[in-house]
Amino acid sequence: TLWSVLKDKAENPGRYVPGFIESEVLERNPDNMLCRLYTDRFDIVERITVDEDNHAVYFDLLDHPDVIGLLINKIEKEPSVDGYLILSYAYDWQQRQSSGEADDMSDIIQNALQRAKEIAEKQEEDKQ
Repeated sequence: TLWSVLKDKAENPGRYVPGFIESEVLERNPDNMLCRLYTDRFDIVERITVDEDNHAVYFDLLDHPDVIGLLINKIEKEPSVDGYLILSYAYDWQQRQSSGEADDMSDIIQNALQRAKEIAEKQEEDKQ
């Protein structure tokens, strides 16, 4: 369930991203897609790659006003000690030289992942 929600998050960011306005797929390939995302804070172009084997989704920020780099959402292979799946995220960003003070997007990332968690938990509840 969580994996299907992460893939849905890549395809339908409006369900997950705070301040979402609109998105469009600019290019679609068998293993990734190029998208433009409009929010109330910024507009970006990102290449999204879904890695089925590793249960990871990679968001490569190609055109962002402040930063360039990669964001990864991943379901860890080993569950927690109490048996729950672990949803992790990591990002490696560098500030663009031409930008002033970069927008700290950690709140957007954390809120989007929290929303994904809530949707997955609700889907699991509905199955029971």
